[in-house]
Amino acid sequence: MEYNMKKLIRYGVLLMLGLSFVVYGMIDLAVSKYSPEPLSDAQIIERAKDLGLVDVKEQWIESTDKNENRD
Repeated sequence: MEYNMKKLIRYGVLLMLGLSFVVYGMIDLAVSKYSPEPLSDAQIIERAKDLGLVDVKEQWIESTDKNENRD
């Protein structure tokens, strides 16, 4: 029996490529199932306020209110 080596190598490469897609797909499904939910903008702002971060607009309003009270 004579095997065509080029054909055999092509089949091997395609087989490995297909199997790698299947394995990576299964890994992606497993990882995405247990990944945390993305946070909304409101949740991020709330957490930032809890940590003591101040919004620039709020800080500017507070500083203008203090300046008005001085006059």
